[in-house]
Amino acid sequence: MNKIQVAVLNESMMDPVGMTGMLAKLTQRGHKVTSIQDLLNLYSSSLYSTKLVDDVVRMCHGTVIRHTPITVAIVGGSRRLLAQLRTHHVGIDWVSASLQYSDYSGSAQFVVPYEILAGPEQHQEAFLKKCQEDLDFYEELIEKGYSNDTAGYAMNQALRNVLVATANHESWLNLINRRVCHRNTTETAYVAALIWKALLGSTNGQDMFKYAGPDCLHGRCKEGKFSCGAPFIETNPDVIIATRWPLLKGE
Repeated sequence: MNKIQVAVLNESMMDPVGMTGMLAKLTQRGHKVTSIQDLLNLYSSSLYSTKLVDDVVRMCHGTVIRHTPITVAIVGGSRRLLAQLRTHHVGIDWVSASLQYSDYSGSAQFVVPYEILAGPEQHQEAFLKKCQEDLDFYEELIEKGYSNDTAGYAMNQALRNVLVATANHESWLNLINRRVCHRNTTETAYVAALIWKALLGSTNGQDMFKYAGPDCLHGRCKEGKFSCGAPFIETNPDVIIATRWPLLKGE
């Protein structure tokens, strides 16, 4: 699971705090807006209004944080991650490298699961040997004239992938909330923590994602009898990564 990287590619709104503040004020001061200039003045007065944003992001007022999309890239995650990370998401647009069009002959790389990384070296070698066998068969199918799409059915789920996703602040908060939780698979939780870390470094990220994290960090778990029973106490994704996956610290 080492060598997975996450970065913010693009921010369509370079002042998310200002936009969020303006939209929150608009809901209460609409009677004062009679022209575009009035709205522009309201926006200007909202710049860097972190106190207002702090109050808003604490509450379930998702509409006012949906106007600030951020695009995130995940390089090196497995094909298995692709299926899991996209489950239960809300309002995220995804683009993935395609097994239908891409030919991985001679260039495929594979994710070694964390539990195997932490185990004996011979287990890692055995795992990668199995991945290589699947790659060999994949390449054999292509050499016999089968399409990349057909050969892709033989490819190992551990194949490293590239995933690009665009979402607004509310959607990213929802993903972090759902996917950093202990009840997720290891790679999914780890990548979600990397996304959390990257988003904290985005414009106004320290304010907009101040209350990110699983429900147990800011209240109580909503999973009921399915709760993991191990509530989070740490709000820093770097510390979470170093504590839960020490072999990946600093990746």
